[in-house]
Amino acid sequence: MSFIQLKGLNDVREKKPAPEGVYPLCVTNAKLTEKEGKKNVQLILEIEGTDEDYANIFHYLALPRGEDPAKDQTMMLMIKRFLTQFGVPTEDGFDIEALVGCRSDCMLKQDMYEGNVKNVIQLDRLPAESDE
Repeated sequence: MSFIQLKGLNDVREKKPAPEGVYPLCVTNAKLTEKEGKKNVQLILEIEGTDEDYANIFHYLALPRGEDPAKDQTMMLMIKRFLTQFGVPTEDGFDIEALVGCRSDCMLKQDMYEGNVKNVIQLDRLPAESDE
């Protein structure tokens, strides 16, 4: 049996989620994923401007599938909220690569996932649009 020496292995710890509150976030990775016929844009967001080394936040933009108009509208609303809050240019769509480096101050909540506490984003509602 071979022993693999890994100096510092015993010092490795899990990163903790941030306490609930507003934090400056930056999109550090964005990619298109597909699972069971469902397409999503998977985002990794990093908390900036803090002395703590908090865990990154995973966020998904579920893409409409054309199966249920009501669900598709909800998905589009959530996408538009994210893009608006992070200042991503849109023109009946968006460039996935343009998401990387986008920043916004966001409210983070805590949620339980598979027995672990994680942070989730609470997106702002869209600004009221005037009919004028």
